[in-house]
Amino acid sequence: NGRPVGVMHLCDLKRLKGVEFPLYGEQGGLFLSPRFSSAAAKYLDSKGLALKSFLSSLLLAGLLGYLTVLAGMYIFQRRLLYFPDRAASPVPSGMQEVWLKSEDGVRLNAWFAKPADGAATVLYLHGNAGNLGTTAPRLQAYLDAGLGVLGIDWRGYGKSEGEPSEEGLYADGRAGLAFLKEQGIPLGRVFLHGESLGSGIATQLATEESVAGLILEAPYLSVAEAAQYHYPYLPARWLVRDRF
Repeated sequence: NGRPVGVMHLCDLKRLKGVEFPLYGEQGGLFLSPRFSSAAAKYLDSKGLALKSFLSSLLLAGLLGYLTVLAGMYIFQRRLLYFPDRAASPVPSGMQEVWLKSEDGVRLNAWFAKPADGAATVLYLHGNAGNLGTTAPRLQAYLDAGLGVLGIDWRGYGKSEGEPSEEGLYADGRAGLAFLKEQGIPLGRVFLHGESLGSGIATQLATEESVAGLILEAPYLSVAEAAQYHYPYLPARWLVRDRF
């Protein structure tokens, strides 16, 4: 009947090459005649489907990338937590090298100096990076004060055997306390100094034994909370195995 049935922009019409469209003008608008409206609708539908396909592919690629990051963080998380230096360090003057054995049979390298008569002893538990060599200045400060000192290299650090883990480091700390008992040093005269990661182990040991005191240097609420802080875009707290 010659009445307009649909509206298209002129730029869309020009893309339909080889097809002549009888157009009707009314108040500045462009209208398709009835016999060409179905062709135009099919053209627009095809463009819509292509856009949907592109967006779906983009969303799928983003999801797969995110899951890959999650899997990588879970599998390699201990490489993000522990940074051991396996090099041997010279023993400071006034201390002797000793070897401890943890409850699960791992041999641990440690440095020890007996306390002066009546003095207390410090069990020094270092952080997640380096080894005993990086703690030498702190140990020396305790020696200069006349205190006894036992510094332990965690399993997998320095000359110690094994690989680090939460339960493993707890066992290493217990081995340190057991060694001091063997030296005749009462735990009531032992202070636990936990540095960074070591503060979590020191806190755990203080809940198991009655020690003289607890010194926490750069402590944290938990490794799980620290991980969530550093990786806010991931559910890090639920992925952490060594939670401390």
